[in-house]
Amino acid sequence: MNEDVRRFVEDSDVVILGGTLMNDFNTGAFTANLDPGRLIDIRHHYVRVDGMTYQSVEMKDLLNALAEKLPHKQWPQPSAEITRMAPAGGSGDDPITAATLYPRWERFLKPNDVLIAETGTASMGMAFARLPAGATFHNQTLWGSIGWATPAAVGAAVAAKDSQRVVLITGEGSHQLTAQEISQFGRNGLHPVVFVINNNGYLIERLLCADGDVAYNDIAEWRYSELPKVLGCEGWYTARVTTIAELDHAMDTAANADTGCYVEVVTGTYEAPPMLNQLHNYTATLYST
Repeated sequence: MNEDVRRFVEDSDVVILGGTLMNDFNTGAFTANLDPGRLIDIRHHYVRVDGMTYQSVEMKDLLNALAEKLPHKQWPQPSAEITRMAPAGGSGDDPITAATLYPRWERFLKPNDVLIAETGTASMGMAFARLPAGATFHNQTLWGSIGWATPAAVGAAVAAKDSQRVVLITGEGSHQLTAQEISQFGRNGLHPVVFVINNNGYLIERLLCADGDVAYNDIAEWRYSELPKVLGCEGWYTARVTTIAELDHAMDTAANADTGCYVEVVTGTYEAPPMLNQLHNYTATLYST
């Protein structure tokens, strides 16, 4: 996604892989150009260097030894400065787009927030947010387990109690699998901020399959903003927003609320963050076709 970072990694003298499984996500749909001769591949019980495999080398032992031997120094950095997302444009009755939504979410985050981003559209958009100090980002990339984020946010909120704010961003398709877990927030007196992207179906699947409009990418239409009350979350702030003005008002309210908040954000069917569009453009390498 960032040309300076790509060159920095691919042109490095050595790239160390620590338990890395090269897959479609972390290789940019298998477009990464990493020289095997400059890779040190550290696995749980062996290490591969320059085509040679060294058995019975334990990852824990090796990483501990490296940590002791590597000097503390100012390591080289990519030439590009780490910047925030583009300014959040749009106003008034403008529809909500990916370009206007994700920068707003980035600026919504506060220090020490716990951000839970659902697999797919939400995580691919928020993965490029610059987090404030102490904030953490959690998502389920390894298995691509949709539906993970809502109950994961419950667990995070139980652990955090009142010490940290939990922000959940999920797509409505994933949310439908585990939406009943919203009731656990109310039962335990927890006050997260929940954003549900309503883009009329499984957007990531639409962009990764041959026919995005095929019926199995559609889902049942729910009144998402009414779920908290139905599921026992009394006194929550809820909203359904379709314009920038409504979105800004809902986010301002949620930012200052002392109760749980649940905001349904309605976008166009194909409103996708840049990384997801990039994957769509590289479906040929993704599927080796």
